[in-house]
Amino acid sequence: EVDGSLTVADAAEKAGLTPQGALKSLKRLVQSGFVIQVGGGRKRQYALRRDDKLIQAILNLFQAEANRYELFIENIKKTIENSEPPPQSVWIGKVSGKLEDAVVLEIIHQTRYLNNYLRELRKKLNRVERDFEITIEVLGYTNADLPSINPGEIIHLYGIPPFIDNNTIDILARF
Repeated sequence: EVDGSLTVADAAEKAGLTPQGALKSLKRLVQSGFVIQVGGGRKRQYALRRDDKLIQAILNLFQAEANRYELFIENIKKTIENSEPPPQSVWIGKVSGKLEDAVVLEIIHQTRYLNNYLRELRKKLNRVERDFEITIEVLGYTNADLPSINPGEIIHLYGIPPFIDNNTIDILARF
């Protein structure tokens, strides 16, 4: 995600590490030859050795995985858009980051449609699961049983974001 060099603080922020953890990792990457130090003193920065063949292979792998992720999300969105009646909202719940864990798709729908919608969507998502070799769990809610949602922990895919309350919807509708 970076075109250029980073300070330890920048690397820590991007990687979700403490500055000490980032420095330790950067030192190991320098020792391995994947990263070089740029500058010196307090303004020391680190840059990826983009001319290295192994680094190029790794960057290509990351790009291929990013493309695969975008295609996966696009397939889920198309599946949702082609399902009737449309739900109020759909999102991917908190992602664990473990490869073996399922992707949890959460849906808000009207009570009278929820069970049938979930059953039909589940059938349609079988193709996506097979194509991407990923398990997708589907959870359904009505507005009455909606759990507490942290906006920073979800990936909103369709409809009205689930953390917007009815008062906010009324205000938005007036615009």
